[in-house]
Amino acid sequence: MNPVALAQTTREYRMSLGWRIFVYLFAPVFIVGGIFLGILPFIDDTITPGAEYIFIPMGLALSLLMVYALLEAHYGIIRLSQGRIEQVSVFGNKELLISEIKGFEADEYYIRVYPLAKGKPTIKIGVIGIESQEIIQWLQLRKHNLEEVTYQYEEEELLSNQALGSTEQERLANLENTRKLASWLNGGSFAIGGWLFFYPTPYKAAVLAGAIYPLLLAGVMLYYKGIFKLNTKNKSAHPSLFGGILLAGLGVALRALTDINLFSYGPILPWIGGVTLLIFLLLTTATKEFQFNKIQGIGMGALFFCMMAFYGYGVSVMANVLLDNSAPEIYTAQVTDKHISNGNSTTYYLTLEPWGPRTEPEDISVSSEFYETVPVGANIPVQLYQGALNTPWLVVE
Repeated sequence: MNPVALAQTTREYRMSLGWRIFVYLFAPVFIVGGIFLGILPFIDDTITPGAEYIFIPMGLALSLLMVYALLEAHYGIIRLSQGRIEQVSVFGNKELLISEIKGFEADEYYIRVYPLAKGKPTIKIGVIGIESQEIIQWLQLRKHNLEEVTYQYEEEELLSNQALGSTEQERLANLENTRKLASWLNGGSFAIGGWLFFYPTPYKAAVLAGAIYPLLLAGVMLYYKGIFKLNTKNKSAHPSLFGGILLAGLGVALRALTDINLFSYGPILPWIGGVTLLIFLLLTTATKEFQFNKIQGIGMGALFFCMMAFYGYGVSVMANVLLDNSAPEIYTAQVTDKHISNGNSTTYYLTLEPWGPRTEPEDISVSSEFYETVPVGANIPVQLYQGALNTPWLVVE
């Protein structure tokens, strides 16, 4: 639309019809799926005891998110007029006069409109399925893009940081070097993640690399004293190591989830929490970017803590197994069924009858080779280990 005409008319924007139909069709499916995920540990006797601590929060979060998406697709409207911007949402309406707007930021997911006064609301607009370019044009005619202003401010702040050198020329050169270093370090994490995802051989070396690498990146961030950040935006003067930290941690978590069969989850939970808290404190101390005295800072910190829980889970479970020197207790169990799960990856399961301390049937993940060689009805040995962190785990191959 012509910018001048856009500035002089009142227009309403909402999710396009195609996207609304998509949400109307699929959101209910995911809502039901989330509810089913939450109750699954109580109706499926083959689920490992303690799994409800993972399934219930995941199912609840999925269902609530899809309920919100469904309601927002139906009710959400952005209204632009010559003197104001208004957002109609599930959680109520927000409105800012032009004179009340400080500026805006836009990325591939959201447009954020910030107020001058603290008591006024921030308007956050999802760009998927909406004419976002017209909204950005409307804002550009009236206010500054804060991303560009913030980038200039951050770069000026960095170029005055004595940790980067004694002269501005030296600081500029060192800033460019830290950006190159971030690219190399993030690339290293991609390599380790690929190693863990696709070909973890030698196994212990791959897991050790994935466990240590985020700690190494935390050390780099501590050494550079605030130069690197975690919660960087698309247009930030600060180099970021967030991708490198997250990917290596996800690689270790993947190996723990697909390769290890825990007898129960309860004993490992304190270790997961402790490791997660450790890496969280290291990284937040290194960057000092989360303002925990503000709601937004608490929310971002909580989200980052949840992301680091993948690392905490992977490291704790793998340490429990790889550092375990206990002698196994040997039991025999009959295979009553077998099936294959096809998702992002293919997982092979054998269903075992109750054995030893296990009083209910359960599904055990195995390698494809072992899966093919074991028929239904066969008796197989089950090795139960104590676990280095006192969390029993088992092997059936």
